[in-house]
Amino acid sequence: MPHTVTLTVVGRVAEQGSQAPVAGSRISVPALNLQGAADSAGHFSLTGEATPGCYHLIASFVGYHFTQVAVRVQRSGTIDLGTVPLLGSALADAWLYPLSSCPGVPEPADVRLLPTQP
Repeated sequence: MPHTVTLTVVGRVAEQGSQAPVAGSRISVPALNLQGAADSAGHFSLTGEATPGCYHLIASFVGYHFTQVAVRVQRSGTIDLGTVPLLGSALADAWLYPLSSCPGVPEPADVRLLPTQP
């Protein structure tokens, strides 16, 4: 049986240009069956079990193109994605935000693994 870890992914969904929160944005990590919604300030938190590896978090909301973020899971803890940008549908096609951060490629500076709180 593969080793599993407890994972919490947190962040804030905001409009790409204005940085205004996108309340009610749908947040999911399909491969882990995790889903939720951003609160009125755009903040979200998803918690679940995962085997170490690379997963994609998807943020979406009506009127915006979805954003996909790579999440690398190595051990139990909280992964803070910082601000996850959403682009209005008139601005661009889907914004892919760094998918290359998985196997063999260092994590981007704005993705931090925080220690698990006791």
